[in-house]
Amino acid sequence: MLIQQARPAIAPRTLTGASFLAIRSASRRPEEQDQFTETFQGRSVVYGYDAQGQLRVQGGDGKNPGQRSLLDRARAMGKRVIFPPNVETSVSKDYMATRAWHAAHYFVHGVGGFVVGAATAAALAGDATWGAAVGGGAAMASFGLIRNYACNATGFLTSFQVDKAEKNPRGWMIAGEALHNLGMAVGALTAVPSVTAHVPGGLFSLTMAGAALSTIGGVMKGAAEANVNQRQAVDGNLAQLNIANSHQDMFNGILAGAGGAALMAGIHQAHLGAAAVPAVAAVTGILGTIALTQWVKNLDYNPVTESALRRVLSAPDSDSKLLGPKPDKILDLMRTLGEEGKYTLGGDQRPLSLERSHELKALFQGRNYMLDIQNGKAYIMMRENCSLEDRCQAVYQAIQLEKLQADPKFANASEMELVRASLERTPLDIKPFLKQMKEAGWSTDIVKFSDTGRRLRW
Repeated sequence: MLIQQARPAIAPRTLTGASFLAIRSASRRPEEQDQFTETFQGRSVVYGYDAQGQLRVQGGDGKNPGQRSLLDRARAMGKRVIFPPNVETSVSKDYMATRAWHAAHYFVHGVGGFVVGAATAAALAGDATWGAAVGGGAAMASFGLIRNYACNATGFLTSFQVDKAEKNPRGWMIAGEALHNLGMAVGALTAVPSVTAHVPGGLFSLTMAGAALSTIGGVMKGAAEANVNQRQAVDGNLAQLNIANSHQDMFNGILAGAGGAALMAGIHQAHLGAAAVPAVAAVTGILGTIALTQWVKNLDYNPVTESALRRVLSAPDSDSKLLGPKPDKILDLMRTLGEEGKYTLGGDQRPLSLERSHELKALFQGRNYMLDIQNGKAYIMMRENCSLEDRCQAVYQAIQLEKLQADPKFANASEMELVRASLERTPLDIKPFLKQMKEAGWSTDIVKFSDTGRRLRW
């Protein structure tokens, strides 16, 4: 039998911090030391540990915050105020281009608005009915209240048409801008006595007409732009993006106010008179519309609408690649302003017979909508808790049904045969189709169809 010689027990050894660092330093070469790179606001800083275990800046295109110059710190602070954090990666690719054109648009309107507003206020003060010389401050305050109430009423009535703007955002951004500029131009005519003297109601009528046009344009344009910020905040940083945008507008407004005051002073010094005010409004409108048009052209926002689906489904079935959005052409955009779509989700029609109801429920099993025909016209019933994809699927089938109705091969088909045939042409899972639409340039995260909001349970 082999007897293993016992070895003396070794007392456990505790490593001190210095011993650990000494062993670590001996086992690792300097180039193998732990490193990490920090990126923020477009700059990168490489940090690493030296042989003594101390954190050091070792490279990168940035500097340690403690080593930055006063100018570098001021630039970094200005960037944090004006742009969202990590603007290079936290916003969509179209953000910088659209904000640049927005800044140009905002500045132009700020300068022109200052001149027109000052001239309108001066005309109001000298008016025989509302001016300070006759009615005093109370009359001018009443004028302002009446104008505000008129704008609120106009905005309320216009709000019932915002559905059109949501379905055609690019067209209504430009059309809303044009209406707003037209309103400003009409309001600018109040500064010209020879014009107000020949208009029924004079200054009051022109002011109210201009305010109404600007309000209509503002409401429709606002509805068209409603989803832009949310789409551009790709890092879930909508609040930060909104704050940064408001900061940009604040600084831009200060510059525009100064520019407007300088332009107003130049008009007075040149003795151009009140006739120069409408000219300023006209130039502002032209430049503002040009800037807004460029803003739209650089905007990556094409929501899925009935018109979008029609364009995609209009291509021959043999085409493997789906059609993308049309290039922005002003005339084409203006022609489509009134389009609302042929189909409305959640219609108030119901199957006319119990037999038809059972047949539809069996046919559309597994789907959250049902489509039927009454008197040759399709209607769509939506199920409770239907999703974005369900709504796209329903309109997809409605368009396929429309194509079948126009096909001579189905001229003698019954209504139910048309429903079945269109359903066969509609994929059960619409997500791959939407993925293809996204690859073609459509904004598939935003879906805008006519919808009553009615939902059924079956």
